[in-house]
Amino acid sequence: MNWARELYSDHKKVVIKLSAKFLEKHLKKLRNPQKHDALEKELNALLDTYVRTYFPNKCK
Repeated sequence: MNWARELYSDHKKVVIKLSAKFLEKHLKKLRNPQKHDALEKELNALLDTYVRTYFPNKCK
């Protein structure tokens, strides 16, 4: 995971692995106007998990 830490520290970028099932689920939700925020909320939660797990010193 050193390459991920380097990418984050040098370029402020985080690589996130998304499954096909995740994408399929959210593409279906995008058809419903009431659920447009579902993707953003879940991606924010996933990003938060990644940052807390792999970059714990950046959370302070």
